[in-house]
Amino acid sequence: MNLAIWTLLFLIVVYDLREQRIPNKLIVLLALIVSLSLLSLEGFGTELLLSSVGGAAFALVIGLVLYALGIFAAGDVKLIAVLSLWLGYANVGNFYLASIFCGAIISLFFLLERFSKSNMRVRDIFSTYLVRNVYGRMHRSKAVEPVVIKVPFAPAIVSGLILLPYFS
Repeated sequence: MNLAIWTLLFLIVVYDLREQRIPNKLIVLLALIVSLSLLSLEGFGTELLLSSVGGAAFALVIGLVLYALGIFAAGDVKLIAVLSLWLGYANVGNFYLASIFCGAIISLFFLLERFSKSNMRVRDIFSTYLVRNVYGRMHRSKAVEPVVIKVPFAPAIVSGLILLPYFS
């Protein structure tokens, strides 16, 4: 079962990197395999069921808030909820922390890659960023459009899953 889960996670990461979206078919298949994996555990009972479902529900609520704020995409929220089903309620907070930590590092690399392709100097890039994102938002200026860099988050989620033992 674990091999199937990790294979699907690999496919989800590759798909998110290429297309910047996670197909629902892969999420549903992952949910099915995670559910079967949980059901096949020796000693699976009410306590584990409540922890798993509670973890998925808790992760979904947090994810929907982050989705409403425009921080996460819908596929990321669903992926975290399915993986939280696997991890259980007690690990949801640390899983989010590990994923966000990994996301920050991955985002830094995406930002550096974008800057390396730019003809602007580093000073000009940061001043433009500050004017557009900080000044424009502080003064609610509609004339200043914010700089938006979209970063696929599935790699950060899977990396967070891998690093979760170090965050516990």
